[in-house]
Amino acid sequence: HLVLLESIAAIIGPAIHNARLFEASRHEATERTAFAEIGRIINSATDIQETYQQFAAVLRNVIQVDLITISLITNDRQRFEHDFIWQSGNLPPVSSNVFDLAGSPVEQITDARSSVLLSSNSTSELIASYPTMGEVVRKGTNSGIGVPLGASDEVIGILSIGSADIDAYSHADVEKLERIGAQ
Repeated sequence: HLVLLESIAAIIGPAIHNARLFEASRHEATERTAFAEIGRIINSATDIQETYQQFAAVLRNVIQVDLITISLITNDRQRFEHDFIWQSGNLPPVSSNVFDLAGSPVEQITDARSSVLLSSNSTSELIASYPTMGEVVRKGTNSGIGVPLGASDEVIGILSIGSADIDAYSHADVEKLERIGAQ
């Protein structure tokens, strides 16, 4: 019986390994297709709001999100405004106001020219760290990623996503969003 079990294990082990490799390859192909579609959407833009809507639809196929914002930094570099907001039904509406850059994750992203991964089990901790996020955190956003959007070697805005789930995002998600933001 032992010889039979060893023979079966020798056949099943490589089959399981091959199935995992196939699944990983299929997932990577899906991401590459989505990234290519995002590039096509961005490069064919004529109406920015329509472009944002198409972009958000593709992004939602790559990363689980409850909130997508594209925020632009004002010319005086003191404030930012949400130029685009998409929300799932999991969160109440977020306003499209102008916010002070100081003390915000947008300021941190802009100054460092690098992404930020936000997550906390404590809403008061997130609000204490980033007072300008009070509205979205109080409305249920518990995790987020923000990546810089650049033009001519200058950060002009931020692409951010959020989730009602705690610890919804990983560093792999940050890398995905960075690749998307770089387009």
